[in-house]
Amino acid sequence: MSEVPTHAEAAPGVRRPWWRRLLVRLALLCTSLLVFLGLCEVVLRIAGAQPKTATALLGYFEYHERIGWWGRPDAGQQFQAAEADVWISHNADGLRTSSLDTSIRNDPADARTVWCLGDSTTWGWGVTDGETWVDELNRLAEGQRLFRNLGATGYSALQEFLLLREHLQAGRKPHEVVVLFCSNDVAENLERKKTRPYLEVLGGEAVLRNETVKPGLGRNLTAWLTTNSLVCNYVHYYFMRARRAMRQGERAPQDAAPAAGDPKPGAASPAPPAPPPVDLASPGQVALLASYARIRDICNEYGLELHVVTPYAAPDLAAVCAQLGLRLTDLSPYWQEQAALSDAPTQLLPDPHWNALGNTVVGRAIHTELFEAGR
Repeated sequence: MSEVPTHAEAAPGVRRPWWRRLLVRLALLCTSLLVFLGLCEVVLRIAGAQPKTATALLGYFEYHERIGWWGRPDAGQQFQAAEADVWISHNADGLRTSSLDTSIRNDPADARTVWCLGDSTTWGWGVTDGETWVDELNRLAEGQRLFRNLGATGYSALQEFLLLREHLQAGRKPHEVVVLFCSNDVAENLERKKTRPYLEVLGGEAVLRNETVKPGLGRNLTAWLTTNSLVCNYVHYYFMRARRAMRQGERAPQDAAPAAGDPKPGAASPAPPAPPPVDLASPGQVALLASYARIRDICNEYGLELHVVTPYAAPDLAAVCAQLGLRLTDLSPYWQEQAALSDAPTQLLPDPHWNALGNTVVGRAIHTELFEAGR
């Protein structure tokens, strides 16, 4: 007697539904891809491959709910972009690695410590460990002072205040604070981004918005994958390099040229035209004033000596410092001196960030103006 096939058994010659065949093929494809990526991961690790990044923000910084982001502890990658190919790393505190091998948490009580705040120009975009202007200050100080690099890529002046407050409230305290101004601070204080706090000017007053930053799932997942997988790291790196190259190719040549009258470090340039009067009531100026007022007030609260520095003439910042009673140190003359000595570039051309020579100029200028013997 022949057996009758049950419903659970497929009768001979009967094809499975198309959607089931598709699912099986997708499962086989995904399994094969995972096996391939796993083998690539093993090969890269056996070969001793080092992680790479073309985006400093993702490779070296991590989410912070009150600041937006801050340094990722022990981060270390080969930073490769059109203008640079250098090794950049962080110490256990999430600060740029330097000759100071001790933690900021263990700075000796008898040492005069100086914290240096700023954005990517302070952090050291495109220069290897030991070549930032903060490193130059440590070399020139010869142990008389300890300079800490608290710079972070993409920071606004408001975020610099928030980072300073975070460390001070955690019980860490320097003797002096240096804030290096960057012209994009004026706009970045107002940028309405979900990834960081910002200021909104209402009725002439700067109001803090997005005070508690929500974590971005996509960015955090990408950061985790690129940090923990060499395969994901390399895929992301080459994708970002290709995207940046496409964007640069789309720009017209005149877009990359410096604006008329813009100071160009390392080369003599015509005297710029007189800047227009500063509009003290403009949103950018109000936000800049509010940010530096916060920095001044917290330095006064903790008894810290504050130094405000600008690499080039900055009428907007000069107006703010005059209103707040702060002394502004302008490094413009030192670029002219450097231009007279050598025509060697001080920038990571075509990128405007300083190269090792430019960072040396800035470090020596700040040392001469603020920290030389007798000052």
